[in-house]
Amino acid sequence: AINNGILELAKCGVIKRVSLLADSAYLGHGLDELKKIRGVELGLHFNLTYGKAEAKPSAILSQWLNPFLNKTLLREQVRSEFNSQMASLYKTGINVTYLDGHHHIHVVPGILDSIADLMKHAGIKTVRCPYDSNLLLSTKFSIALLAAASKNSIRRHGFNYMPFFYPRKKHFMDN
Repeated sequence: AINNGILELAKCGVIKRVSLLADSAYLGHGLDELKKIRGVELGLHFNLTYGKAEAKPSAILSQWLNPFLNKTLLREQVRSEFNSQMASLYKTGINVTYLDGHHHIHVVPGILDSIADLMKHAGIKTVRCPYDSNLLLSTKFSIALLAAASKNSIRRHGFNYMPFFYPRKKHFMDN
């Protein structure tokens, strides 16, 4: 249903970018049709949480911020996961132009730094930075804080970032 909705919005020209969850069981559903729509950019929706055993965003954040854990192993796991997800997209003939993350996982300090060279090698030039100042006064304030902190890493690696708007319930006609 989600893929069908995205496909319909892309056909109508409402959306111009579609992020793909490479390790989803439904990656291929409607993908050939989506790839034929002119002007739609496809990106990697980098995933370290969905379908992964005991991989809640808060657990990943605490691992990366824990000064006593060996970051070398964490970096290698993230790099391996990135390569695996990109390989899945390459198999379907997708040219990935940008990166964002499931649960905004890519803004956890250290993750983007771990894969920046791989992203450049893949030709990715843009990263979604989920900063919206409206989030600072909401229950999602941690997303805004992590995103604000990630801007330095994004710039340092030479990536561009897209503006971001985080819709709230009042922005929908039907919650």
